Amino acid sequence: KEFRPGLVGLNNLKMTDYLSALLQVIVRIPELCKYYMSPFKYPRVDMLTLRFGELIRKIWNVRGFKGQVSPHELMQAITIKSNKKFQIGHPGDPVELLQFLLNALHEEDLKGQRQ
Repeated sequence: KEFRPGLVGLNNLKMTDYLSALLQVIVRIPELCKYYMSPFKYPRVDMLTLRFGELIRKIWNVRGFKGQVSPHELMQAITIKSNKKFQIGHPGDPVELLQFLLNALHEEDLKGQRQ
């Protein structure tokens, strides 16, 4: 079998298929991936940013050779940042999650640039 970075599955976390579907879409945005591929390019201001960057790097790791990765750490950071609006074991709206995630990452980036 030929391994292709980026073509990996995400472990299912009890009722978070909306997260997996959303992540499969946004990790295909080249500019977003390029920005988060190097942890030295973005500010380390919050756990959400760190966990999102880690997941991007796991998905696109050319030496990873994994058929699937776990978004568990990212989901934990999302749960904390959203005050439990999005959490494992509870269904959520992918559009609301997309809005929340992009806004939160943007806010953290702006906060980090000011520091």
